[in-house]
Amino acid sequence: IFKKTANTTPAEYIISVRLSNAKVLLLESDLTIAQIAERCGFRDQMYFSRLFKKTVGMSPLAYIRQCK
Repeated sequence: IFKKTANTTPAEYIISVRLSNAKVLLLESDLTIAQIAERCGFRDQMYFSRLFKKTVGMSPLAYIRQCK
């Protein structure tokens, strides 16, 4: 039912929400990337960075540099 309604799987939706929260924190806080990864529910910084780059198309640090 969720997949039909949201047009995505529950796991993909959760990752999307976590990455959206991470984007906000990357731009609006002075937290480290490791701290942001932890606060957004990712296992570790490396996993977060790989997933972020795969989804957004750039590393978290490149995202910060481009958006600021």
